[in-house]
Amino acid sequence: MPSAAQDRSHFAMWCIVSSPLILGHDLLDHAVNDRIWPIITHPVALSISQSYAGHPGGLEVLAP
Repeated sequence: MPSAAQDRSHFAMWCIVSSPLILGHDLLDHAVNDRIWPIITHPVALSISQSYAGHPGGLEVLAP
């Protein structure tokens, strides 16, 4: 089972690329629901996901 930090990182990556956010877990598993609820309802993460600017996010390439 992933750690809380891994769960947050994974969800954040999907938010950054404005991917459809689809949950694929057992909704009757209260332990999982309690663990991920603060992550999937985080207002800043959701606002980033919903602010699609016509392209997914990406790495910023810095000039040498």
